[in-house]
Amino acid sequence: MSGSGILGEKNEIKEKKLMLKIFFILLIFYLVSARIGMYFALEGTIASVIWIPSGIGFTAIILYGYRVWPSLFLGAFLINLYMMINLFDQKGIVVYILIALIIAIGNTSEAIIGKVLLNRFSGFKNKFQDTKRNLKSLFLIMIAVFIASLIGAVCNSILINGSFEQFFQILYTWWFGDFAGIILVLPLTLLYKSQEEKYSFKMRAIPEMMFFFFIYTLLIVIALLKFEISKINITVYFYFLIFFVIWALFRYTIVEMSIIILIFLSAASYATLHNFGPFASDNLNDSLIALQGFVVLLVMFSSYIKYTIEEQKKQQLIIEENYRRLKAFSDIQDKMQRELILAMINILEVHDPYTKGHSQNVADMSKKLAEKLELSEFEINQAYWAGLIHDIGKILIPKNILNKPGKLTEEEFTIVKDHPTSAKIFLSNSKELDDIARYIYHHHERWDGKGYPDGIKGKDIPLISQVISIVDAFDAMTSERKYRKCLTREEVIAEMKTCSGKQFSPELVEPMVEIINERV
Repeated sequence: MSGSGILGEKNEIKEKKLMLKIFFILLIFYLVSARIGMYFALEGTIASVIWIPSGIGFTAIILYGYRVWPSLFLGAFLINLYMMINLFDQKGIVVYILIALIIAIGNTSEAIIGKVLLNRFSGFKNKFQDTKRNLKSLFLIMIAVFIASLIGAVCNSILINGSFEQFFQILYTWWFGDFAGIILVLPLTLLYKSQEEKYSFKMRAIPEMMFFFFIYTLLIVIALLKFEISKINITVYFYFLIFFVIWALFRYTIVEMSIIILIFLSAASYATLHNFGPFASDNLNDSLIALQGFVVLLVMFSSYIKYTIEEQKKQQLIIEENYRRLKAFSDIQDKMQRELILAMINILEVHDPYTKGHSQNVADMSKKLAEKLELSEFEINQAYWAGLIHDIGKILIPKNILNKPGKLTEEEFTIVKDHPTSAKIFLSNSKELDDIARYIYHHHERWDGKGYPDGIKGKDIPLISQVISIVDAFDAMTSERKYRKCLTREEVIAEMKTCSGKQFSPELVEPMVEIINERV
């Protein structure tokens, strides 16, 4: 036999052992939960208002597929046969076996039909996904349960009672009893299974849950010892405790919340069976049916609310993680962009020694002026970076023209005036630097329209371009040149006021003068 054949045989044996284990575990769970569910059966019938075994069987089919049906079938057969033998004595054993077989078929088909309907019509994939799909799934489960309940009610009416006098009561109880069991087990099981980490109790939850349990215990003691407290007061106390369940939805994990709900249901069931609490009435069957409705609503809403809360938390964590990664990536981009720009500035300073320190001065002063104008943080940063690389286009100007000590010829000056256009060509290919390219392109425009390269005037000139223009002129006037000395503070201020409304924006001259005076 080949190696692959031996491996396949071993896997097959392992799979059979696993299925056998699941079979017995499911059967034990089914029988134990059924024995508990018998306490909620209507008097004189085998219909239970809260039938947990249906929830266990349905959930097993959902999780493990159709192959676990024999365990569900056997469990339903054995427990129904047991109940009929104990409840009735006027029929023969053959009839009881027949009835138990029919009901077992109904219970098994309930789970199988439910899975078929969920897979076919709701796209249910063993987990809750969204409210619309969940509601559709609940509706399909109700249909599947109705089919099984109809089989059970007909069987009970014909073979046991011999009439249809209690048919609708049995149908109603059976239908919603199975449904209550399913929505009690299925949502909590799937929600628990969806937890990424194995659950462990947190120490902070223990004292809180002990206090919560104490409140319920106190309620039961008050109810059963029949202190001089009216039923109305007990009912008020009982409803008040619902707020603890709501609190648990937000405070605890899904497992802790499930335990609290079970404590709540235990108190409700015990009090109701002893004719106390909001569901108690003269008729025990009616009391249990009222309790059943409460169970259905509580589990439905608590499970879906908790699921929504958990999903929102997960989405929030995903958003925060994505934001952290995006910010880290953005920081890397900013750092690379800054390094590239500084490298370009270093190249320019080698090409034109005059620009050494000039670009940084213009950047720092542009940032101060933008802050003085109370621009946004984004615009302040734009002013800084535009000021830092405003002369980058001069790299294409020949050194003999750029460093000429005397006056430039008209032809040479035309070449110099091309440096804003060169800078725009350098930078406009980058979407992130497109705005900065525009500011640099217009930083030699004049307020009166006599500047270059486009000759635009007034407020048509971008504000940041106006800022760089006046700062650039200030640094030029306060720097030593081969053909002139730097101007004094008074001379610079006088020149700026003279050029207000001509070269510079009148709105920028006064703030610029304030900055100049602050430097002294």
